[in-house]
Amino acid sequence: MSMEHPTPPALIRIPVRIVVLVAVLPVRIAWDALTAGGRLLDRALLRPAGRGLEWFFDHAVALPARWLYRWLLAPAGRGIAIGAGWLGTALMWLLKAVLVWPWVALWRYVVVPVARYGIAVPAV
Repeated sequence: MSMEHPTPPALIRIPVRIVVLVAVLPVRIAWDALTAGGRLLDRALLRPAGRGLEWFFDHAVALPARWLYRWLLAPAGRGIAIGAGWLGTALMWLLKAVLVWPWVALWRYVVVPVARYGIAVPAV
């Protein structure tokens, strides 16, 4: 007998075995039974039901949604995007024509000639 792992005395060993036999063993047996029942339920009921639901979802929801997206929503979205691009181009041209080009023309045809020929040339 080694001093590292001495055997417990019988006064401790017997009550521990009784507690294990009365409390732990029935809980372990019930847990194992529930585990086996759960695995049986999974194999016999849940997996086939899941496959059936997957097939139903695929044919009743995903397939029509895929068709709707491919043949209705995507072309409509592309058309709206093209129209919005044309509208944006026209709106930018209009804003330039109203807000930018008058100032450019004023600078180019009024301010620069007046500054160059009205102020700079007579000063020389």
